[in-house]
Amino acid sequence: MNNLIATTDGAIGVGTARRRTLPVTLDIRTEHLKTTSTTGTTSAEAGLRITSGRIVVSKLDYRPTTPRTAVPPGNYTAHTYATGFDTISDDRIDGNDTYHVVLWPGPIVEPHVLKRYPHLPIPG
Repeated sequence: MNNLIATTDGAIGVGTARRRTLPVTLDIRTEHLKTTSTTGTTSAEAGLRITSGRIVVSKLDYRPTTPRTAVPPGNYTAHTYATGFDTISDDRIDGNDTYHVVLWPGPIVEPHVLKRYPHLPIPG
């Protein structure tokens, strides 16, 4: 929970600082861009094996009508980062936090934090 990233076979969970539907940007690349590792207020990386050629970005919604994004099957590295934690209200209802996932063909790496926001507001 404190790292805002978790993995299981075929899935990456990106934690959020608020329990709301929040903006997430998915950026699929053909190669790693080193500039992403210091962007945002918190960032992490993890590996993902995609076998179906499709990924879902969703708040635990896997219905057939949920949009899928086509990607070539294979191993990927995902870099997640979030910004705007300093805009979140004390009751954690309002804020301008945003979440970004960059995905590129790469090794399956264990989830690890690259940069941590010093006062991460964990949802309660």
